[in-house]
Amino acid sequence: MNDFDEKIETAIGEEISEEEIAFEFGDLSAEPNEHYHPDESYALMKGFTLVKRVVEYLSDKPCCSKNCCGLWNENHLKKHEDDLNRLSKKEKKIVILTVLRNCAFMTEKTRYSGKRVRVRFSFHYEPFDTMCASAFRLLFDIQIDAFKGLLAHLKSNMSVLPPPHGNRGKSRKPDTLAKKGVTEKVIEFMSTLAEDQGEYSTGVYVRQKKISGKDKKPDLLWLPACFNKSTLLRMYRTQYPDHPVGRTSFVSLLDNEPRLDHIKIRSPRTDMCDYCELQKRRIAGIKPHDEKKVEQLIKELAAHQKAYQGERSIYNSERKKALTDGEKFRKGKLKTEDCIEHISIDYGQSIGAPSTADQLGGTYFLQMRNFHLFGIYSDLDNAFLCYAYDEREAGKGSNEVISYLHHFLSNRTIQTPHIRIHADNCRGQNKNKFVMWYFIWLAATGRVKRVEFKFMIKGHTQFIVDSCIGNIKKELRGSDIFCLEHLKEVIDRSAVTNNAIIATGNNVFNWKTGLSPYFQDYDGISKFQHFAVDSDEPGIIWAKNGFDDSEWTKRKLLKSNKSINQKKFKEIPKYLSPVGFKGGNFKKEKNLYENLRPYVKKKWQDTLCPNPETFEPPEKEKIVCPDW
Repeated sequence: MNDFDEKIETAIGEEISEEEIAFEFGDLSAEPNEHYHPDESYALMKGFTLVKRVVEYLSDKPCCSKNCCGLWNENHLKKHEDDLNRLSKKEKKIVILTVLRNCAFMTEKTRYSGKRVRVRFSFHYEPFDTMCASAFRLLFDIQIDAFKGLLAHLKSNMSVLPPPHGNRGKSRKPDTLAKKGVTEKVIEFMSTLAEDQGEYSTGVYVRQKKISGKDKKPDLLWLPACFNKSTLLRMYRTQYPDHPVGRTSFVSLLDNEPRLDHIKIRSPRTDMCDYCELQKRRIAGIKPHDEKKVEQLIKELAAHQKAYQGERSIYNSERKKALTDGEKFRKGKLKTEDCIEHISIDYGQSIGAPSTADQLGGTYFLQMRNFHLFGIYSDLDNAFLCYAYDEREAGKGSNEVISYLHHFLSNRTIQTPHIRIHADNCRGQNKNKFVMWYFIWLAATGRVKRVEFKFMIKGHTQFIVDSCIGNIKKELRGSDIFCLEHLKEVIDRSAVTNNAIIATGNNVFNWKTGLSPYFQDYDGISKFQHFAVDSDEPGIIWAKNGFDDSEWTKRKLLKSNKSINQKKFKEIPKYLSPVGFKGGNFKKEKNLYENLRPYVKKKWQDTLCPNPETFEPPEKEKIVCPDW
């Protein structure tokens, strides 16, 4: 393991050669696209005449402010097109280069006490007179990349002889790498590296251009972000010196070989699992002779990997089942009571307001007003509901989670009694006794038949809610946010599935106080990953350690029926009082008023940055807790 890490560090630490730099920014020797050749005639491909192309081009917009194309004579265009059609590709290049060389003029400029010659062009061609670069390309039917290449060729040696193609003289024979055994060696190298250094997909998938098989979202192995293709090639050449491969062929294998589709390089600054990374460092730091300790650490890491892979597999299968049920229900092939709902819940990163597309430098160091986002994704409805609220209105605790979840369940389109829920391991929000009490209450009162509540493994909790929040963040980059209404507009247009609800403190109800008289404490929640409640056994909660644990632990949390008021217990929402306006921290509010207020547009200054000494909480109509 130590030797392998040293090889990685050596490969990463090597300086990149000029050849590698040129390859990273564009491989000049790469084969051309089979559907397009740089000098292939646009007119021949599209079947347009030059006159028709000019007319269609002008119908969209003029080529420039002077409208060069609009001054051309139709007869001259027809004669010019006839001349071009008589030329071969090479002859056409020579003509264009000759015209361009006649259009070139040189200027001398002084830079750092030295003279520099600069080649510039003033495009003109009789009888079409002077024209812009776009008009010139249209007249000679040349694509922009080929045009840039010809200009660069002229600037280098001012020759009218066309530059040779990068693939001239190269063999066009079929895959010789397979015959030499190189393909199998590259696959063997990448598979071994991915097994040792890769991490199983955390649920964040990338769009694949080519994916073998029918799976559009395969399980991926992510290599560390410190790798790049140049590093991998250097490592391969060190390990397999008897099976050499060129840079272009090596990268082509990585990109196009179906057996390597599941191996990807992680993008920089990606959130990582602490346990995975620290455990790998412990293994790498063990002395070579201490084999037993290495085996034990590897065994622990393998168990952790098995756990998060198993939980991810359950999450994917339950999502797929709910999506299928939703499609069948909308087609009338499935009844409401036969559907199984699956929802994912999570808090997103708070949005700092004001948020503008062009950030003023002074706001970079200031405290901002935070808008919280709580997301619920329903696979049965294939929709994402985002509760957005001001930090002064409510916090991020159990009351908020239960209130928003209860609101969602009360207003579902498909009121199925079978619910499955996935969340992360945050104890202050999701994984606590109050949320468990709430689910027991739902089943005990017959509002649902069964609820299964599952938690992802810490460090591997990315799922569909993060994707929806990501769409919001992308839309936010080009938007101005000064109030919650602005944020709602951004959320609603960020994706077809995304919808926002502006919440206040009156939408949050005191479920902790409402549930406490009827339930007992639940110790040891953190050691379990799966929980279930069922209406057939009211007051009982079942728990187990994970997906591969066959033994369920049974525990009754509901107090004795003799000690509770059954009628009041069934109608708890009626007696819940809203938490109301929480209020902000006085010190922060004063800081916002004194420092951030000038950066907020006047219309929203009193909303985002009011004077804390004169501010009075808004009087809002009390809302009754929803129910079904």
